[in-house]
Amino acid sequence: MATMRTPTKLSASTGTTTVAPPGTTTVTTPPTQPPTGGTAAHWAQCGGIGFTGPTVCAAPYTCQVSNAYFSQCL
Repeated sequence: MATMRTPTKLSASTGTTTVAPPGTTTVTTPPTQPPTGGTAAHWAQCGGIGFTGPTVCAAPYTCQVSNAYFSQCL
């Protein structure tokens, strides 16, 4: 959830403070849900930093690490 507020302005010449009316904008995004169960198909991603999908490959494939961010069923 992101919240943005209008800044308060201070006038140096008059020494007064002007406060903008409350103008709060709220943006809500639903959480991303990882797939439930299942296996990753041949050539599919099966792991890596931030990956939330299946981490088990369909037979006869195995999850091969390419780098810290990507693993693939080969």
